[in-house]
Amino acid sequence: MSIINRIIKIVKNEVSAKMNKGNQFDFLSAEQLDSIIADDRDDELRNIINNLKSEVAEYPTEVINAFKTLGINPTSDINNITTAFRNLIKKHHPDNFAKAPQEEQTKNANHTKSIIEAFDIIKNFFAKSK
Repeated sequence: MSIINRIIKIVKNEVSAKMNKGNQFDFLSAEQLDSIIADDRDDELRNIINNLKSEVAEYPTEVINAFKTLGINPTSDINNITTAFRNLIKKHHPDNFAKAPQEEQTKNANHTKSIIEAFDIIKNFFAKSK
């Protein structure tokens, strides 16, 4: 893996960690990340890192919450977003709980609705961004 790809991965994890405060993940601190940027002489790399940090930081709260509902990183690409959505829908779809108690059916039906809403929020946000 090239140094640029490794640093981009670190930045994505750092941004994700900041979005999920209290998460069990242990990523580099912002100071450590800034020192990597300061030590690097490559302006293109510095711009990539700063753009990634600022791009996710500007997401509206509802978009960040939608990513959390789907259980994915805010820097995920559309393929990962779609995969997460489909997996959650398969898991929580009401048809899977047809023989379950009414309470569990209602819970999963509501969860399915929130998954669909989260996916729509993310989809609409990225459609408007283009």
